[in-house]
Amino acid sequence: MEKNIKYVSTDGNNEDFIILCKELDQFLNQLVGGQDNRAEYIPYNQLDDIYDVVLAYDKQIPIGCASFKKYTREKNQENHIAEVKRVFVKEQYRGFGIAKELMNNLETQAVKQGYKKLILESGEPLVAAMGLYRSLGYQVTANYEPYVNMSKSICMEKIIGCYYYKKATIDDLEILVSSRIEVLRAANKLTEDTNMSEVEISSRTYYINSLANDTHIAYLVYDGDKVIGTGGISFYQVMPTYHNASGKKAYVMNMYTHPDYRRKRIAFKMLDLLVKEAKERGIKQISLEATEAGKPLYKKYGFTQMENEWEFQSV
Repeated sequence: MEKNIKYVSTDGNNEDFIILCKELDQFLNQLVGGQDNRAEYIPYNQLDDIYDVVLAYDKQIPIGCASFKKYTREKNQENHIAEVKRVFVKEQYRGFGIAKELMNNLETQAVKQGYKKLILESGEPLVAAMGLYRSLGYQVTANYEPYVNMSKSICMEKIIGCYYYKKATIDDLEILVSSRIEVLRAANKLTEDTNMSEVEISSRTYYINSLANDTHIAYLVYDGDKVIGTGGISFYQVMPTYHNASGKKAYVMNMYTHPDYRRKRIAFKMLDLLVKEAKERGIKQISLEATEAGKPLYKKYGFTQMENEWEFQSV
């Protein structure tokens, strides 16, 4: 079912928002077995101090909402925190990415207002909601006031105004493969109509095997739910040498940042993560192949260009 969804910014006095919040309360009451079972939460879900709301519409029909309110705003800007409230999508519209888009819109508004962190309260019965928040980069944290002594509450937080680096898993397989193809097209100046089907198949096989046997680690960089960068490191064993008694080596590969996000230290942060992975394995020799555009970055990070390696390519 395709939906042409429109997202509108408004405030807590919006009638459509109020109606959706009533539906949300009915949904929560049903989920926990009645309003009495969530009575202690009701005082903290009032709308009178909510001034930032995003609504989702299917034509003229309000189908979803999300909002935030000020939690703390102090002289230290790092302590500017907003609390996410009243996230809801009508049942028949779930599964189409609407809640994710609502949250992304909300985060954009919070960043523009100078907030540095978003916090929220959820709970184990809200399985889909918890999954959504985790996919967007939220992490479980200690319960904050007023939920400190509420054992059924699960509180989460996300640092905003910066990019989210995620260690890839097999669940990210297709994203990894598509990013690999994008990197190869860019590095080799290939057109979109260049046939990459064989490389795509081989790359998919490589990721499946290397992620399973832990010989490759990849990271993805997100701005919201958009992949804006990638990087990987492969681990392998050679014969021990005088300078490398363990014989362990690592090779950095697939470094790429979307052109719109370059010169923001994203690649530098990526190198930090990859080099850390190698160091934790006791690997001291890390190599890579650099494009002309990438050489200044690697030199600045501390990589040195080698002169003693030779290569032979059989015909």
